[in-house]
Amino acid sequence: MSANLNTSLSGTHSAITSPQCINPTTQKIGETFAYCLLSIVSLAGNIFMGITVYSSKTLRKPFKLFIANMAISDLLYPIFLFPINLTQLYRGQYFWSVSGRLGETLCKLVPFLADASNAVSILSVVLIAMERYRAVVFPFRSPLGSKFCALSIIATWTISMALYLPYLFAFSLMEHSEEKKCKLQWKKTFEDSFPFETYICAGSILIFFIPLFVTILLYVIIILKLKEMSLNENTSINGTHPVMPLALCFNPVTRRIGETIAYCLLFVVSLVGNSFIVIIVPKTKTVRKATNILIVNMAASDLLYPIFLFPKNLTEVFLHSGLVSGDVGETLCKLVPFIADVSTSVSIQSLVLIAVDRFGTVVFPLRTPFIGSKLCRFLLLATWIISLAFHLPYLFAFSLVEYTEGTKCALQWSEALGDTLSLKNYILGACISLAYIPLCLIFLLYLIIILKLKPQTTPGEQSANAVKRRVKRELKVLKMSIAIVLGFTICRIPLTIRLLFLFFPPNISMIESCGFKYFAYVAHFLNHSYCAVNPCIYFIFSGNYHEGLKYLFGLRNSSSK
Repeated sequence: MSANLNTSLSGTHSAITSPQCINPTTQKIGETFAYCLLSIVSLAGNIFMGITVYSSKTLRKPFKLFIANMAISDLLYPIFLFPINLTQLYRGQYFWSVSGRLGETLCKLVPFLADASNAVSILSVVLIAMERYRAVVFPFRSPLGSKFCALSIIATWTISMALYLPYLFAFSLMEHSEEKKCKLQWKKTFEDSFPFETYICAGSILIFFIPLFVTILLYVIIILKLKEMSLNENTSINGTHPVMPLALCFNPVTRRIGETIAYCLLFVVSLVGNSFIVIIVPKTKTVRKATNILIVNMAASDLLYPIFLFPKNLTEVFLHSGLVSGDVGETLCKLVPFIADVSTSVSIQSLVLIAVDRFGTVVFPLRTPFIGSKLCRFLLLATWIISLAFHLPYLFAFSLVEYTEGTKCALQWSEALGDTLSLKNYILGACISLAYIPLCLIFLLYLIIILKLKPQTTPGEQSANAVKRRVKRELKVLKMSIAIVLGFTICRIPLTIRLLFLFFPPNISMIESCGFKYFAYVAHFLNHSYCAVNPCIYFIFSGNYHEGLKYLFGLRNSSSK
């Protein structure tokens, strides 16, 4: 299906389809003016940038060289892409002005250079972030050498060209009504040995999402380091860096009020929302499908947060210690963090299984469901067994500890487990296996689903109403997919970043700074809020749950059973 797409990743051959509400002449004039303006600005600006860096010795630093590399790659757009787009604007989509060997060469070269330019720019941004990270976090180390810069720049072009090499084989000129068209012939070129969907997914991950994640991570470290350096300027005369107690970074009264309101709100939303989901699915036949059963599993696991974790957190906000001591207190001390992280693990695994089920339903609609009723029950049990087994060390490592301000539940990892299992290795394994790998897998599956759901004409589906229903269904799945991935990423990933910095800090003073404490505070709140966000996502985007709520409250008749 997607192998018949006629665009490269940069949209090289994507002429814009005129909406009915826009006058074609007005649109053509507007696009012509826009392309001419973009050509002049990008051509003049990038040439000026390259010449300035090359002619001035003071500017020949790694940071500026990487910017110049990005400027050179961006020059490929006004030289190759914009003229082609202007030509197609007046001659029609995909029509090619040049024929023969020159036309065939340009047909292959233009999309190849356009997307290679994109990749070089993105990789240059990563190199700039790495150079800034080194300059700020390790200011006393020698700067990046000229040889390293040259090799890095060559590597950006080599990697980019290697990634888009298939374009040189897949694009070709075709005869169409005595005219030449430049089109992507992916399936004809590679057949089934190299699916276009796989290529798009791999390209998006390698050239967009991984570089974006690395860049954001590096700049987060840079910002924290700069905050720490700014704080150092206002410390004691002897220049020592004090350990920042939480009270110096947050106003205690404001913090207590904010946490109380937040936890009460999260408690109500998560308890009510997840309870509704658990009740609705068994009572409503229209939602008794594998995906919805997995959602119930996730909702059941998320219910553990308001039942066990939020009361404990509210108690600690006001008492700064545990409310219960003795054997009951010791049991709760071990059980609450264990249950909380088991809940998180079950929820994440359920999200992966939902993505797998949606993948099977959309990509292979004529096959039997990937997750049948028997397999679904087995997988539900497996999510809990895996989660319980993974977090079993909590039952040994957490215990009550006496402090001057009272009894607290603390993690005593070394005392309980000794050297048999390193806490750093455990945390690293948890972050990778319970956050980053599931996130990558979920993203990959939903990306394939989105590509598969691109509008296409289906034989026998000629009715306008049928087309509208199909498009509406596709948009619902797309919105749900994006919401799930965004919710997972925004709520879960910051806490894993905080844990990695805590156990693998670039320097000790960074994790003692107020900047890091602010980040840790927000990360914990986002992680706790996921159990409330999740049911909201499904109630907002799924009409089935709206109907289930109506039935639950007696707003519709029993025929819906």
